[in-house]
Amino acid sequence: MLGAIAGFLALAVAGLTSQNDQIVRAAYLAMDLIARFVILALALASLLTGLFSQWAPRGACSGTIGSGETAANRLCLHRFAGQDGAD
Repeated sequence: MLGAIAGFLALAVAGLTSQNDQIVRAAYLAMDLIARFVILALALASLLTGLFSQWAPRGACSGTIGSGETAANRLCLHRFAGQDGAD
C-alpha cells in the first residue's frame, strides 16, 4: 500500500511540475489506474477484514497462522474471551 501511495505522489509531482502535455496526461491516467485498482482495492480489502474480525464467531479468530501468534489473534482473543492477551 505504501508503494502505491509513493508512486501516486511521484506521479502527482511529475504531473504538476511538467511543462510537457503528454507527460501530464500520462501521469494523470496512471494516477487514475493506481487509485482505482490498487489503493481502492486494498482499502476495501482492509475494510472487509476489519469487519470480519469484528463480527467473526469466536472460533474463527482463535487459531494461529504458521508457528507464531499474530497480533490479530491476540486482539480476537482479548475481544471474544475477555483476556488481556498475556501468556
